[in-house]
Amino acid sequence: MKMARSLDSPLLHLLVCIILVQLLTSCSAQFAVIGPPGPILAMVGEDAELPCHLSPKMSAENMELNVRASDSGNYLCYFQDGNFYEKALVELKVAALGSDLHIEMKGHEDGGIHLGCTSTGWYPQPQIQWRDAKGQNMPAVAAPPATDGAGLYAVTSSLMVKSSSGEGVSCIIRNPLLNQEKTAQISIADPFFRRAQPWIAAFAGTLPVCLLLLAGAGYFLWLQRKEKEALFMQKERAEEEKETARAEKEQEQRIKETLEYELKWRKIQYMARGEKSQAYPEWKKALFQAADVILDPNTANPILLVSDDQRSLQRAGERQNLPDNPERFDWHYCVLGCKSFTSGRHYWEVEVGDRKEWHVGVCRENVERKCWIKMTPENGFWTMGLSDGNDYRALTDPRTKLTIANPPQKVGIFLDYETEPDLSLETPVALGSADENGEPQAEVKSLLLPARPEAEGLFPNSNKSQP
Repeated sequence: MKMARSLDSPLLHLLVCIILVQLLTSCSAQFAVIGPPGPILAMVGEDAELPCHLSPKMSAENMELNVRASDSGNYLCYFQDGNFYEKALVELKVAALGSDLHIEMKGHEDGGIHLGCTSTGWYPQPQIQWRDAKGQNMPAVAAPPATDGAGLYAVTSSLMVKSSSGEGVSCIIRNPLLNQEKTAQISIADPFFRRAQPWIAAFAGTLPVCLLLLAGAGYFLWLQRKEKEALFMQKERAEEEKETARAEKEQEQRIKETLEYELKWRKIQYMARGEKSQAYPEWKKALFQAADVILDPNTANPILLVSDDQRSLQRAGERQNLPDNPERFDWHYCVLGCKSFTSGRHYWEVEVGDRKEWHVGVCRENVERKCWIKMTPENGFWTMGLSDGNDYRALTDPRTKLTIANPPQKVGIFLDYETEPDLSLETPVALGSADENGEPQAEVKSLLLPARPEAEGLFPNSNKSQP
């Protein structure tokens, strides 16, 4: 047999659990279900067994549960064999003996001493009272009982003790179900009352004055502290503004010095007219960072062949059968480098040799790759190159013709993200074949702006149509 728990409602006393049971041995005769003759008393936290048996005697099971305060109530024993069933009611009463009592002195009031008595962990609600040394009940004030999360009661009671009744005062808390109680006692000698009363009167008279003085002093100190904090914050803000202004001034000075340094090197480089200047290698290394450019075969037009080391390029005899991936150029004969640039100053050099047609430069990563588009800065291309063997042009709109004295064998690409363009200045651009020091052998003047968009590395170019 199995049995389930049921709680009694404080108002309606309704049975709220249905017990499903199973006979452990089969029988066909009628029977009676017999429960215990009276309530079962169990302590909170202990195991309780709810017995129930059959008449005539048959095999069945008892129900065991770990008792909580909320388990108090009626339980139903239910047996069924075929269409015949019987039931019996089992009542469970739960009890808990609370903690040891605690008596404390809460202070002096009206010539007496205020005592408090507390204890927790009782069930059901206990009875609390005070007694004097003669065992007589003493009038007290009990606080409303409170329960914790487990449903156990905590009780508190207060008592005002006068000098004549201060010895042998006891606090008693009784569990009416268990008929057990716990007691605590305290004794207060009469001299304590006599010494306490004058001090209490004097203290009661001076306490308001002391509180007012303390409040005034605290308010004065608070005002002083707030004033000091305000002055400190103002000083901190002034120092921060001064530091910010100084930092901005230093930054402006560094930018100015950097620009002057660049102009100095450019002047040294390009003012050496009619003779080879040795400043070019030093200038490019001082202002620009060398980039190791590797070609990306996945971007190459199918008519272009990229070497195994991905550092050289040539045109194939016919269009290759390559995957049509999104990054591959289909119209322009182009290939991009693997590396992208988004900041800084970078340079790399391309050996063009004696080829009759080539273009190099940089482009934005999101340029059109699948159909024809005019290669201009407005469309994301910053390039220059050679067409028809002697036509050097920068691919601007309109095209900018470049005059070159000697065909260059090596071309340098300089990408500058740091210097803002100044449209009022002409920037000299050097092109030409390089000697053993890498020095260009010719120079021209043209209006070119620093590259600003996100760009990818080496950009050889040969168009199907006229650029």
